[in-house]
Amino acid sequence: MNISNPDSSSLVFKLYEVVDSENWNEFHDIFDENVVYKRPGYPRFNGLDELINYYKNDRIISRGKHEIINLVSADNKIVVYGLFKGNSKTGEELELEYSDYFELCENKLNYRKTYFHTPLV
Repeated sequence: MNISNPDSSSLVFKLYEVVDSENWNEFHDIFDENVVYKRPGYPRFNGLDELINYYKNDRIISRGKHEIINLVSADNKIVVYGLFKGNSKTGEELELEYSDYFELCENKLNYRKTYFHTPLV
């Protein structure tokens, strides 16, 4: 794994650990209250309450593990390329490449946009 700025990346590492362990209450330590999250196939999530609700109730994944392959950061922006392996709530095995783009404000993530490497067109 390549990391360009280890200081600003600690929140991203913590985020994936929290997601993989399903400790949603720790999102308060990671995300700004007014976070915006854009994820393919879902309406835009506005605010921490909507984000936590998605992870608790609407996410199709039952469990899994994020592996960061590459992370690049500059100023208040971070980009991650990684691999996710896990299972859906219906038991389907999942393995996909992803990229996440983040912006930070006052040492918390306040914007996230996820991209998936899947054949769509």
